[in-house]
Amino acid sequence: MTKKVVLIGSLIVAALLVLSAGLYLGLVVFNNDMTDDSFECVETEKNGFVLKPYETYDESLDMKFVSFKICEKSSGEEMFICQDRYRSYDLHSVSFAGDSCDIIVSSGDVGDIVYKYEYESWQKQ
Repeated sequence: MTKKVVLIGSLIVAALLVLSAGLYLGLVVFNNDMTDDSFECVETEKNGFVLKPYETYDESLDMKFVSFKICEKSSGEEMFICQDRYRSYDLHSVSFAGDSCDIIVSSGDVGDIVYKYEYESWQKQ
């Protein structure tokens, strides 16, 4: 009887240790993903425009986000400011598309989003 109690007690303690370690590991991985600095905001130029991704931090969510603006190269005038924001840890790229002035935002959570350049403005497609 005593051996059974000790065995059951040992199994319960082992199960609790494994569960605690799993929960701790899950929290560490989750927290690291939320503050990952994997996306680097780099300016690029094309056809007289400068694409300027920039990062913001939302304290209430404890997350970094990236958005972008487009400026005229010669004057520095802001031509377009994107009102959308993308989670930094999901973001792969913000870039001009091929030979056009369209912008492609590639993100792991929402896929590829295109901002089409028409009539001297960018529109989300």
